[in-house]
Amino acid sequence: MVLTRSQTAALIATNAANAAANVLPNNAVPAVAVNVAAANAAPVIAAPVIAAPVIAVPVNAVPIPANAASVNAASVNAASVNAASVNAAPANAATANAATGNGPPASLTSAVGQKRPSDSADSDRSPKRTRHDLPEGSDDERPPIPPLKLYPRRAKRREAATAADKAYLADSISQFAELKAAQRGSWRAFQISSLLKILPKISPPSDKLIQTSIGEPGEGQEEEIGAYYLAADEAKALLSSNQPVTAPVFVPGGARRFFVEPADSRRPIEQALSDWFIDPREPFAFRNVAAKKSTGHEEEGVTMDKLRPHFLAPEDKMPVYPWNLPDIVNPLGASAVPEFLQSNQCQFLNDLMRMMVNPDLGGICPPGCSASDQSCDKHTVTLSELNDLRFFYAHWQGTLMISDPGAVTLSHFDRWSLGTWISCYEGEIGICWLNHPSEKEQMACINTESRIPKNTLFKVLRSGDAVYMPPGTVHIVWRLPQGGQTMGMAGHILRRGHLDGWLEMLRKELANLIKRGGAPGYDTVVRPLMRGVKQLVESLKDKRDVERLGGADKLASALKTIAVLEEQVIALAALQPDGNAQDEKDDDEDSVTNAGAAPEQSTDDTGATETVSGAEGTQAQAGSEPAAGEANL
Repeated sequence: MVLTRSQTAALIATNAANAAANVLPNNAVPAVAVNVAAANAAPVIAAPVIAAPVIAVPVNAVPIPANAASVNAASVNAASVNAASVNAAPANAATANAATGNGPPASLTSAVGQKRPSDSADSDRSPKRTRHDLPEGSDDERPPIPPLKLYPRRAKRREAATAADKAYLADSISQFAELKAAQRGSWRAFQISSLLKILPKISPPSDKLIQTSIGEPGEGQEEEIGAYYLAADEAKALLSSNQPVTAPVFVPGGARRFFVEPADSRRPIEQALSDWFIDPREPFAFRNVAAKKSTGHEEEGVTMDKLRPHFLAPEDKMPVYPWNLPDIVNPLGASAVPEFLQSNQCQFLNDLMRMMVNPDLGGICPPGCSASDQSCDKHTVTLSELNDLRFFYAHWQGTLMISDPGAVTLSHFDRWSLGTWISCYEGEIGICWLNHPSEKEQMACINTESRIPKNTLFKVLRSGDAVYMPPGTVHIVWRLPQGGQTMGMAGHILRRGHLDGWLEMLRKELANLIKRGGAPGYDTVVRPLMRGVKQLVESLKDKRDVERLGGADKLASALKTIAVLEEQVIALAALQPDGNAQDEKDDDEDSVTNAGAAPEQSTDDTGATETVSGAEGTQAQAGSEPAAGEANL
């Protein structure tokens, strides 16, 4: 506190009277002399103290260090070196005053000299923390510390995400309703109408259906989990274990990071289409219905030099028939697989395909080896099977999903009943899924895309998010009509310890296809896959290898399911018009199909992909022939 001249004069007069009445100590050294010595002992202070005229009088002349400390503290803050020295002088002055009995008047008592509770030797309290003292007694008498909860809710973050998802759903309903009114009478209107019957029935998972930790379920947790919301490290721990996973695993920030160069401000779609593909003539199968409306004929393919301007410089921000290409083979390959899926447990599909697509030359059936296009006892795979396996495996390893606003894929689960992962890199992608459906309901939604499913949950993927969906997860994918373009990456995996579960789901899929009249392409893929799995299982002798695939009981169950699948493959082949005819011409002329030139996907005039290999591909419409340029992935 800085004193005025009148206050300083009054203070000097008062202290002078007090000093005159004081009795000198035994050493007969006046208190004033002590203060002078203490102040002069630090020569470095001389300049700054004298430089402040207000301080010059009270510091040396008055034996009241408390006030001096207050004044000096404010005056010397600018000079950190002198601040310590000036503070030292009043400390000595206070000691001298205490020894001589020269304390300040009662009215001038300062809080500086008072002790805080934390200064006491018998106290460890601090005003910066709250301490809860335990009762006195032995450790046995003290209440136990409650265990840490293994099921953190992360409530605030999840509530914010849920609110954003609900807003996305509300916007979807209003925007598709507006779009439907403008598209009456078209196939696009039929698709939108089907979606609008489903969207009002879906909801985000409730807290009781969400598991946010791999520990024990929390209080009120349902036995059947509707979804996992996990950090990347916990998701990896879960999926690398033998624990069954029967619900989607959502991982915020779980996508691999590729578009992080600070100097590159381009959108992820622009970077991918501009930098990752070098040949402008590279073809992608695509049924462009919009071209048919204007030219009278349907374009069944699109090359990169047409794909780039459509997405990088679009003329129509809200196309009537949005382009939806979910199966562009990803140039990054397996490097795009999210880190939380990078474990030995998640490598079974790669384990199997590594043997299947790179067979010993002696294991390939030569042309004319048998009367049908099935491998004989001496060989493991035919040329046509090898062609298909290599083509599909390129897609299973990873694809790009690039779409216009408003693109939709209705109810489906991904072909071959493989586990699916999706990473979002641009825009927002809505995903809804059936929560533990019965087999009847599961197949009903597959057979009728417009069917309104029951007990359906949803979540929105945003840039950086990723999800893993176990085999057989029935789901719908959509984008906001008035939103931006979206880009994601997707691929497929199988977990080693759950071979039996995948085979059982595949058995259900084939049984449904047989019931509906069959589907092209399944027999030439499932047959060699089952042959490879059977040979692998029967070759396992080491107990450790058996345990890695789930144990002896699960493998015994898997062999029984394989026997059923082999019979189903024969039935499927018989349903095809040329199921028992071998295309010897193809085998003689060309041993391996160029997978890069093969058709990849097709989109009907509703903007929905019909038959593709990737995470967004619907089931082939059983009993129908594929359209020209359509791939059965």
